Amino acid sequence: MNDQEHPLPQLLEQHPDGPSHPERRGPRLAGFALIAGLALSGLAGLHHITGHNSVSGVPASVDNLKAADQPTQHPEAQLPQIPPGSAERALARSNYSQKDQARILAAYKRREISLIQMPIAELDGRIGETVRIDAGGFTQIVTLSDNLKAVTLPIYHAGEVTISPVHMIAGNTLAAGVLTVYGMYTLPTLSPSELVTLDVIAQ
Repeated sequence: MNDQEHPLPQLLEQHPDGPSHPERRGPRLAGFALIAGLALSGLAGLHHITGHNSVSGVPASVDNLKAADQPTQHPEAQLPQIPPGSAERALARSNYSQKDQARILAAYKRREISLIQMPIAELDGRIGETVRIDAGGFTQIVTLSDNLKAVTLPIYHAGEVTISPVHMIAGNTLAAGVLTVYGMYTLPTLSPSELVTLDVIAQ
């Protein structure tokens, strides 16, 4: 048996600058520790922000949570459309200002809106109470009586109509009703600081 058949194993030479050298591993481990520390600091800061603020940046509180839990009343009402030939006359009888009447009529002629009628009456017999009615970006003040009063309102094919008390004759509540295509609908009883929003569909 000679040396050519079984060559001697060669030992790998370790270089001081190689990645496995202890002096090279030290700085790299220190770098990993620094990155991990920064990541943990960022997570702690994020937990601090989300734990004390809501998504919008408003501080979370019990009052805010209670307000979010309260449902908003949006009864649905289907109301009749005013015939095309009666639009100008119906607006002239409304409580809108002359300027608003002209703007509403122009939008109606461009077929951008519909005009509907909402007959409304006071149900407790206190004649003379007034309400504010908002619809389509326009406002009018309407005096109620125990007889139905036809109120002209501009909306799109569907829209919101908001009713809120302005002046009360006696007591602290307002009881009113509106006549829909399906019959009389009694609105929720309102205090001076409350309002009701109807989801109206033009029929």
